[in-house]
Amino acid sequence: MKKREILYILLAIFFIGCGSPSEFKSNVIIQTDDNKSKGTLVGVDGDKSKNLPIETNTTCKPLPKTGQIRVHHVDDDGYLKKGSTRSYTRDSQIVTDNSTGIMWQDSENIKKPWVTQENYISGNYTDTSGDTAATYCKNLTLGEHVDWRLPTSDELYYLSDKGLEKPSIDHAFQNITFDDSYWSSTASKTISKAWYVNFDDGYKEDANKSSNFFVRCVRGENKIIHNFVRDPEKKVVNDTKTCLMWQDGDETTTKIWKDAMIYCNDLSFAGFDDWRVPNIHELNSINDKNKKNTAIKNAFVNTSSYGYWSSTTQAEWAEYAWVIYFDSSGGYTYDQLKSYDYRTRCVRSGE
Repeated sequence: MKKREILYILLAIFFIGCGSPSEFKSNVIIQTDDNKSKGTLVGVDGDKSKNLPIETNTTCKPLPKTGQIRVHHVDDDGYLKKGSTRSYTRDSQIVTDNSTGIMWQDSENIKKPWVTQENYISGNYTDTSGDTAATYCKNLTLGEHVDWRLPTSDELYYLSDKGLEKPSIDHAFQNITFDDSYWSSTASKTISKAWYVNFDDGYKEDANKSSNFFVRCVRGENKIIHNFVRDPEKKVVNDTKTCLMWQDGDETTTKIWKDAMIYCNDLSFAGFDDWRVPNIHELNSINDKNKKNTAIKNAFVNTSSYGYWSSTTQAEWAEYAWVIYFDSSGGYTYDQLKSYDYRTRCVRSGE
């Protein structure tokens, strides 16, 4: 019996109330910074930490869950729910992310440009002085804190909850406008543009820096870190911080979403057979917005500028799933019909 058939049976059991099966994945080899094999990853049943290195000083730091809870296919985002549990606490006009400790402003809805109109017209696209989003955060005093800043595009993107829509953000946030966009501090490769996130459904795009978008400031250390190392013999890329292993072979065919799920589920590659389609947060983690050509981390060598499927379904429309384009634009994130053909890059391990 093939692995996919077994999983369909398990999914049927899940839907009649027995719950999803626990995971156990043992002897998962990872690569350290010097590209030498070091230790194994050992799985643990239950809700405790899974797949942690047994002898290094580094522990796996999974990305936050996307928020999807609905199951649309075996091994999709809603079925596996990979990542760290998201938890927020509201105190007056500040919302604290309990998993990272960073604090988010939630005091008002205010719009600012990324650069002033004068600087934009004169071509001073990197000068954020004046009445801008960055200056607003720098001058903000809230909860007796004065060290507020404009969030990075990843911080803002991971704040969106892909299980919710209109707005796609945790209910701890009370001041949210979902029909417009929020600035990040991350500039686009196009010098006149910067990245923003729209909390209608959580898509990510860049826009002219003169645009007036909403501002949500943040304070605290950015703890989203990665370290990508390529194993050229196995044609995989390991992220030693999240302990994710990425397929990086020369697979070039495109597939509809359902077939992409089946492809990764059935894949035997680099000596492993527990591959899956990454969720949209995982797929976003290998995006490099500063690359001139394909917008992906340098460790990856087999990459197309075409769109790649994630296992995350759009919250409002079940026939759509999230896709990232690793093209020269820098990694746009859109929801696309599952009947369209896109590329697939499988991933394994995780938290």
